[in-house]
Amino acid sequence: MWIYRCNETFADTQASVPSERKTEAFNEKNIFDLGACWPVEFATGLKYHSAQFGRQNGLMSEIHQLDIRVYYEDTDAGGIVYYANYLKFFERARTEWLRSLGVEQDSLLAQDVAFVVRKVLMENKAPARFNQRLTVKSEIRQLKKASMVFWQEIYNENADLLCSAEVSVACVKLSLMKASAIPRDILGVLSGGNGRTFCS
Repeated sequence: MWIYRCNETFADTQASVPSERKTEAFNEKNIFDLGACWPVEFATGLKYHSAQFGRQNGLMSEIHQLDIRVYYEDTDAGGIVYYANYLKFFERARTEWLRSLGVEQDSLLAQDVAFVVRKVLMENKAPARFNQRLTVKSEIRQLKKASMVFWQEIYNENADLLCSAEVSVACVKLSLMKASAIPRDILGVLSGGNGRTFCS
């Protein structure tokens, strides 16, 4: 269960938004410039194994964990995981995180909705090797009306940090491949059900 509280009132949040933005209607053109998010803190009983996780810009979210095994096909000629495959591990973790919340990708596709990666900032710190069991940790750092930012990390069995990434994801109307607001029911799930984790 996610326990949440608002850090600031809507009036305080609106005060930080330029006056011309207060009356600006949401549209597909401003998907990546939607103004300040309404910070909400999520308190959990989890112990954060990395200083990178936890509070970030006033937001604290529950960490999702996914264990995966490194197969031979994941490695390169040097016997270590090929760098691009970390992106696949991160993608699997985000998908399973959505599934754990009751959101299936095929149901989104049926609604002509898809999440696409807009930007990735990834840092490789140490190699993963064949047959190792890895743990991918994921959390939402920022949630807006039509986009979100994930922080993700991959650890080996010795709890060594191998790779980290900040992933910006946008919601699009699939048939048009244009930016679109995240469906309200999905947004409610992502925000922990309080319905007030963002502002325009």
